[in-house]
Amino acid sequence: MDIFRNILLVIVSPKYGWDEVNKSSIATQDLLARAFYPLLALLAISEFVPMLFDSTITLATSLMLAITSFSSYFITLYFTSFLLDGFYPELNRTNSFNSRHNDFIIYCLIFLVLLQLLDNLLPTHFAPLYFLVFYLFYIVYCGCEFLALERPKVRKFVVITSLVLICTPVVIQLLLKGIFL
Repeated sequence: MDIFRNILLVIVSPKYGWDEVNKSSIATQDLLARAFYPLLALLAISEFVPMLFDSTITLATSLMLAITSFSSYFITLYFTSFLLDGFYPELNRTNSFNSRHNDFIIYCLIFLVLLQLLDNLLPTHFAPLYFLVFYLFYIVYCGCEFLALERPKVRKFVVITSLVLICTPVVIQLLLKGIFL
């Protein structure tokens, strides 16, 4: 239950949430196995829900959207980790996937996955939901203390990381939709 409490705290109160994540000793592999991957599977399943509201959406289309959604966030995790290792090597001195910056990326991606999951479950696109994506900038900003990032690098880090986290799944989804649909 600690993982889900941490996820909720990071979303509701990022400053306090990152402090709690810092205090808890949840391994990256546990975070992936018990929260991120199951949420990705739930996201993929939620791509079938719009079939209930729109009769023009076929099973094949929903299946392709499920694959696209799952793949986009899965690839984003590793792509963002690779980019942050390149831009900020001081965040991952051990060059291990079990590092604080990967936990940071996972918690941020979970927020984005939850937003898309909620969007899939609604019968129509709810415009204010899309503005919540910009809340990620605040979550990332509060997480800079969790990463022990030097003060002069914070602004650049927040912008780069937030844009990579937001734009990468969108670009991957567009590319995959162009290929499959």
